[in-house]
Amino acid sequence: MEQLSLLNSVYCFNGKIFGLRGSEHRNLNLKNFELVPNLSKFEENLCKTFRGGLCDLKYVPKSIEDICHDIGQKHDPCLLEVYRLYIGLVECKAKEIDSFICGQVKKISL
Repeated sequence: MEQLSLLNSVYCFNGKIFGLRGSEHRNLNLKNFELVPNLSKFEENLCKTFRGGLCDLKYVPKSIEDICHDIGQKHDPCLLEVYRLYIGLVECKAKEIDSFICGQVKKISL
């Protein structure tokens, strides 16, 4: 898969599956995502409306699980494989950068 198309695919699926919009992509890091054999988990750091006061204690960060397929089954293209490929490239190319998708990732030339 071409690297720019991989970046665009992950950006698109983050919006579609995990409900991320606009500037929320800039605040992502690799620790927000966990990939297990048949599903991907996303845990938000803070809500976009969270300011840290006592009134904001009612806000709970998003925690979303997306089941890609049943255990033991495979299909092509597998969204988990796209995420694994992308995360592997980001981890290899940018050990000093913890970001998931931002301008810094584009600069490291996946």
